[in-house]
Amino acid sequence: AALIGASLVQIAVVVTAACTAFWLVDSWPVLSLSWRVREIAPYPMTIFSGAFRFLFTFVIPVGFIAFYPSQMFLRPGTAPAFVYVAPVIGVVLFGLMYLVWSRGVNSWSGTGS
Repeated sequence: AALIGASLVQIAVVVTAACTAFWLVDSWPVLSLSWRVREIAPYPMTIFSGAFRFLFTFVIPVGFIAFYPSQMFLRPGTAPAFVYVAPVIGVVLFGLMYLVWSRGVNSWSGTGS
């Protein structure tokens, strides 16, 4: 369940960034940023200050790709309670990504050629 949830989080972050191509002419900077942010996932969230830890946990939840699911196995007694909902976070983010994708596909009009 932790592996599936982490995979869904990673897919949701990257595909949501790719969905900006429906509305932006040059979406490469957003997509590139999402790949750069994804590279943060293997690092422990404890090395970041409070603001960045909050950002990478709740705003751009890359902490749920590797760090928080690993805490379920490495420190089961001291892990925060929200660590155990990592698979649910993956499903929720995947659902949100699907909504963004659907809205983008429905609003896309093509280039006209």
